[in-house]
Amino acid sequence: MSYEILKTFFMWSTIIHFSILMLWVILLKFANDRFRKLQEWWFPLPKENFMSLNYLMYGLYKLMALVFSAVPYMVLIIMGK
Repeated sequence: MSYEILKTFFMWSTIIHFSILMLWVILLKFANDRFRKLQEWWFPLPKENFMSLNYLMYGLYKLMALVFSAVPYMVLIIMGK
């Protein structure tokens, strides 16, 4: 693979991952009850556990997006200079 293809891949990967994170925050902030009821259909949890689990999963997803998308993209940018 060429440098430009890798750089473009990681750029779009980072954009998509952080768009998913922003959507997740918006759903939890503005449609919390609807989002929780939708999830309770599959996994019944008390509200406190639901928020704790979402916070944990959000943090894990953000960490993985940083490690596997944003950091390689930044490295490719630095290497290109």
